[in-house]
Amino acid sequence: MKHHRLAPRWRLAITLTLAAAACADPARERDADATTPAAETAQPDVGAETTPSDATADDTAEVTPEVTPDGTGPTTFALGLDIPALHIPVGELGAMSFDDWLAQTQARLAAGSHTIATPEGDVEYAFLGAEAGPTVLILHGTPGGYDFGHVMARAFAQPGVRYLTVSRPGYLRTPLGAANQTPAAQATQLLHALDALGVERVFVWAVSGGGPTALALAKAAPTRLQGLIMESTVSEALFAGSASPVGDETMFAMLQNPAAAVGQFVGADEAALIAADAGFLSSAQAFLQTMLPLAERTAGWSNDVDQIKVFASALDGPLPFPVLIVHGTIDENVPLAHATGLAERLEVAGTEVESLTIEGAGHALFITHADVFGQAVARFVAGHR
Repeated sequence: MKHHRLAPRWRLAITLTLAAAACADPARERDADATTPAAETAQPDVGAETTPSDATADDTAEVTPEVTPDGTGPTTFALGLDIPALHIPVGELGAMSFDDWLAQTQARLAAGSHTIATPEGDVEYAFLGAEAGPTVLILHGTPGGYDFGHVMARAFAQPGVRYLTVSRPGYLRTPLGAANQTPAAQATQLLHALDALGVERVFVWAVSGGGPTALALAKAAPTRLQGLIMESTVSEALFAGSASPVGDETMFAMLQNPAAAVGQFVGADEAALIAADAGFLSSAQAFLQTMLPLAERTAGWSNDVDQIKVFASALDGPLPFPVLIVHGTIDENVPLAHATGLAERLEVAGTEVESLTIEGAGHALFITHADVFGQAVARFVAGHR
């Protein structure tokens, strides 16, 4: 197992400027209302900006982000593709009433996705990025929706890669029912959705509470996966509290004060790190919007909490694809032991594992350590596509 442990010698940031545009589905001709996205903007490869030149050729190379000459940063992970924004620009939130914000947000979310029928019910999805090439299936955390994957794809997209982001059951337009409650049942539903969409194989990128479904998918159909990325994920039973009783109006007010809001969702040390950096706060506002409206995500959130409490991964034998496990040392939402335990179990079974432990990173490492994380994902996908 290759293991990288990185110390926080630099400050890292992603800045997401959220413009007013809905995301179009680039490849689904079967949807009568699907639109053709703008042509992919010619951009230098992500690796040309932030990844060592031999990173894809030598997967044992150190993951070392570029820093400014004074060594302090911040640096920004290169946006590899011109993916339109989905949510309301954060700079406009302060001038909006709650009712206007809610109406616009609901309209944007509905316009940015499609649904496809499966035996377990509809699945909400959106394709982003390239029209061809390897497909990365993004499984959001708890809470979330397809819009979380949309924001992640905007921040970390690679040229020549197609991103498929979905809403898991109980979130937005993917209904929760008796047939898709457990991680195993959700994996089955995803396989049916992939079949219906004509997608044969995928990289799976799971975040936080999306981990159990990703592991169930790996168990159910290992030959359908090209690789698995486990980012700050749950990989064993975890008591995760309960779905937030906070209403949408309260959450909308929190968007105006992200420094206080992040403290509701991550540990105190991580919240202080984010609050001290304007770039981190801007990114936090963007990601906080992927939790709203809460009323359209509470069923999924509650179900995730119930499922995570009793989750037990049961992967048998070696997996026929590589696994990248990324976790921070100060993650108070999902303890680091979830990552180290999963890595050990997979390695003992004979699976190819790369483990990246980031010193001083918490649950939102995609905000505070964007370059390190982004480079690791880019190199992993490029090396196994």
